[in-house]
Amino acid sequence: MNSLQIINSIHKKIYSFGIILIILSSNVFGLENKIIFKINENAYTLLDYEKRIKYLDFVGNNDNLTDNVILNDFISTNLFFEYHLINSKNVDYRSRAQEIFNN
Repeated sequence: MNSLQIINSIHKKIYSFGIILIILSSNVFGLENKIIFKINENAYTLLDYEKRIKYLDFVGNNDNLTDNVILNDFISTNLFFEYHLINSKNVDYRSRAQEIFNN
């Protein structure tokens, strides 16, 4: 083999490795952003779910929670938030809080 053939062989291996790397990394990123549920056009992904798990670990010792309990908590929390957004558009909480404080 001459040096040109060796260089071409190395280039083919580098390109093959690069293509394989791109395919594998796109599969990994695709799994992280899989949609697990939607509420009112808002999609919640596995990445959001992982953030919820980290939050639950931050606020207390929740090592004994099962995946099903965490998922139900995550869905319930987001359902409540959507309910809050829909039903509290015209409520002035500042004046109500001031009224409660004064009393």
